[in-house]
This record gives sequence, structure tokens and C-alpha cells, in this order.
Amino acid sequence: MKIKHSGAHDVVSIANLAKQCNEYNELQKEAKYSKNSRYITVSTSDSVSFEKATEQDYMNFIKGNSYKVINGNVNQIVQLFKCSKIEFNERGWVNYIRIVNN
Repeated sequence: MKIKHSGAHDVVSIANLAKQCNEYNELQKEAKYSKNSRYITVSTSDSVSFEKATEQDYMNFIKGNSYKVINGNVNQIVQLFKCSKIEFNERGWVNYIRIVNN
């Protein structure tokens, strides 16, 4: 199986989808990881619960992992990420996603 690598925008998209799913299913009270929970937790190198981040946090994550200022010039960088772990609850639904820098 080939591992697909993704950029910062993809990581934010996954976290946003988890947040929307948790809100839609009214799971905010479960807002912590549990093996049997339906609540979806997304963790990154920088955050244990990235699905709870604010829009500003997401923008900062994208900026910090997409661009660097070198000698006063803004340079695009390619910081890649990969999914290192996915866990499922007893019903077979995803409830934990771990994303790490490649």
C-alpha cells in the first residue's frame, strides 16, 4: 500500500470535517478521546485535539507549514504530512486520526 502525503491545507480540511461531524452529531460533551466514543479526535505534532482549533489556529497552521520568510522574501515550502494512525470505535466508525510531519 502506498502512503499518500498531504499538505497543511489537507490537514486543516480533515480537522474541519471532524469538527463539523462532532457538532452535527452533538458530541461536544464527549470532547475527549475514548475507545468507544463517536467523537472524532484529530491530533497533530502541534495539537492533541486539532479538531477543536479556531479558524485563526487553522490559518496559522497553514502559514507555518506552507511559507517561510528567508532574507525578507516569502518562499513557499512543501511541508508534507501523513496519517500515522487511525482508530475505530466498536461500531467501526473512525474516532481517532493521528497526522504527523513526513
